[in-house]
Amino acid sequence: MAGYTDPPYRDLLQEFKVPVLFTEMIDSHALIHRNEKTMKMLGKRDPDLFTQIAAGTPQLADHAMNILLEEETAGININMGCPAKKVTSCGGGSNLLRAPSVIKEICQVVRKKTSIPFSVKFRSGWNADLINYKEVGKIYEGEGVDFVMLHARTRAEAFSGHSNWDHIRDLKQNLKIPVIGNGDIVSYESAKAMFEHTGCDGVAIGRGAIGNPWLYLQADAALKGLPPLPEPAPEERLRVMVRHYELMLQYFDIRISSHLYRKNLVGYLRGLPGHKAVKEAIFADEAVTVERLKNTLGEYFETLKNFFSGEQTNAKYEINSAA
Repeated sequence: MAGYTDPPYRDLLQEFKVPVLFTEMIDSHALIHRNEKTMKMLGKRDPDLFTQIAAGTPQLADHAMNILLEEETAGININMGCPAKKVTSCGGGSNLLRAPSVIKEICQVVRKKTSIPFSVKFRSGWNADLINYKEVGKIYEGEGVDFVMLHARTRAEAFSGHSNWDHIRDLKQNLKIPVIGNGDIVSYESAKAMFEHTGCDGVAIGRGAIGNPWLYLQADAALKGLPPLPEPAPEERLRVMVRHYELMLQYFDIRISSHLYRKNLVGYLRGLPGHKAVKEAIFADEAVTVERLKNTLGEYFETLKNFFSGEQTNAKYEINSAA
């Protein structure tokens, strides 16, 4: 997820022992020119981390692979599902679903370059008139792709409505290589439901993990047939939220970290009463220190704890069920 799965968040997820991690989608044009911002997004290479790129032509994929293979990586992932106009207008992302012959050539280039694991993320099709996931799935399988991830929406649907899990089930029944399901995994229950409905080999989690890294643990339990895990206690939420910010400060300066952390904080506090006041308190200054974050969140979670237990205190934050 662009802007979320940056190196600090990936480091946090490694502490959660998430089995397979991907970089943010890296633009191949910027990569081959070693654009400073792009190289920062790519971050340190890791033998446990898949590198995800967008490439709209075989030539671009070839040049990008030369750079990516300079250092060790767990595998390569070609994004053929991104619906963003800035990606599709360059021929990459889900635009490739309109050009199966180009898909085949790109896969051939990557497979000839390396024997390391190679995967593709793609969508059900371009729009309702071009749903071709089975056709391109066969191309991936035939050209040596090791596993595929299907986001069961068309490009035209973007992220609207609910993904069509029947497409994942159909693809799984038509391919011999592993099929990973993607779309609307937001809880233990949804991970279990997709797994049971589709027979997929695993689930890929995207937007549902914003502010909720515990979702990966819940999904893992669901796929193993284990009961759901208890919701994280306030102390655990506080620990992870502070740890995330500490990792950001190790990678970015304090002002950039403060700016980038805002959207993550929105995710962490989503659905909790009184969250607006705590966000305003934390970001009253442009540069937020770890101490400020920890103290403010600590006061907030203590207030929440007392609120749910029915205790009346002179708390700094006013909590009510409609906050």
